[in-house]
Amino acid sequence: MKVFEPGELVAGLKRVEIDAAERAEIICALEGLRRVRARADAAEVALGRRLHDLTPFADRDVSSAAQRSARHGDRVRERGDTAAAVPAMGDAFSAGVLSGEHVDAVSKALRAAPAKVRDALAAKAGELAPVAVGSGLSPDEFADRLRVESDRLEADDGMARFERQRRATRFRTWTDRRDGMFRVSGAFDPLSGAMLHGRLQSAMAAMFAKEVPAVAPDDPGERQDFLRGLALLALTARCKPDPEGAQRTGSVVGDVANGPDGRERSDAGVDANVEWVPYGPSGRPMVGRPELVVVIDTTVLDEKGRPTVDWGIPVSVPYAVVVDLARRSSVHAVLVDGDGGVSTAGVLDLGRTTRLANRAQRRALRALYPTCSVPGCGVRFELTKLHHVVPWCAGGRTDLNNLLPVCNGHHDCAHHGGWKFTLGPQRVLTISFPDGRTLTTGPPKRTTTAVLGVKRE
Repeated sequence: MKVFEPGELVAGLKRVEIDAAERAEIICALEGLRRVRARADAAEVALGRRLHDLTPFADRDVSSAAQRSARHGDRVRERGDTAAAVPAMGDAFSAGVLSGEHVDAVSKALRAAPAKVRDALAAKAGELAPVAVGSGLSPDEFADRLRVESDRLEADDGMARFERQRRATRFRTWTDRRDGMFRVSGAFDPLSGAMLHGRLQSAMAAMFAKEVPAVAPDDPGERQDFLRGLALLALTARCKPDPEGAQRTGSVVGDVANGPDGRERSDAGVDANVEWVPYGPSGRPMVGRPELVVVIDTTVLDEKGRPTVDWGIPVSVPYAVVVDLARRSSVHAVLVDGDGGVSTAGVLDLGRTTRLANRAQRRALRALYPTCSVPGCGVRFELTKLHHVVPWCAGGRTDLNNLLPVCNGHHDCAHHGGWKFTLGPQRVLTISFPDGRTLTTGPPKRTTTAVLGVKRE
């Protein structure tokens, strides 16, 4: 295995003239920076291990020298322990071809694995280290592979891990002394998390379908967090709050107020923002069931030659858990074919009848695009806008083949920055820039977006 020397790497970076560099040279320099960081991680571990021979306060000294939190010294020590326990991993780490985050993924996987399979998983991690190097797996992708191997070694389709996750459910609250905000933090098993996420998304869709509060932040991500907070308040309210009535006729004690008849009335005094949620005759929030979009992809086959099925859960869960989730949710199936087309229930072509896309169109596009459709943009689909490729004002239709999910920034580029989007067969996207360059991508992939190339005209 080739060892990348820091001096050689830094010398190569110093030769790059950033202002005059072309795309290929910049990408090469960025890869060099990644290797420099990996070697720095490995050097920090080696220095930390030597420091442990000299002082009982090595973790504190490492954190102090790095000007990082106290947890940093613990992490450096754990990286050293993992590298020693998995020699192949340690070799790749020392050579600068795998990062400290890759080692962290192994450490986390070994901590989470039951004792009976820990040694076997460590051996498997050593076998996967060269695979990670050769395939260029990111730390997250490497962690996913390790989770799959841990489930396979337990030979129970992941049910034991799921039970551990259920037992690890936590929810805590506290008041931040710095800003006086009431804060919450939680950890939930994948089933509970998917249900909670689905209910929050359903509540947000019901509450803010027509408009959002004027006080909502302008930043798309911050605005979604703001609306999600209001949706959580609505979901936890047992009946429609009446803040003005509570202040006028009752006294609030904790989260319960006394009404004019002397009986306890729940949820009085809750923020008036919760009134934006639709309530039914019973006074309960009308948020519906969580929505589950199941994607049947004929373009990717499993080991038996069958189309793969993506249940929309970002982590691996046992089949029995998926069945339970489907039973509790409103399930919508989307079929992806080999020509870049999709099929699902609902009207996918609205023509000129309306400018706004419907739910069926959003479900179909969510099956194709996990993020903004612009290559390299990681903004999640739920934070994007559906852009008319042929503008509505120019006669564009609200049809599926004329809609493209783009983030707020790239939407602004399309309307005010001179970017022009063109969709070809199989939804091949071409972006034309004001300086004459074009960027073309292949058919959308739900896992990665392949860039075919950039050319000047």
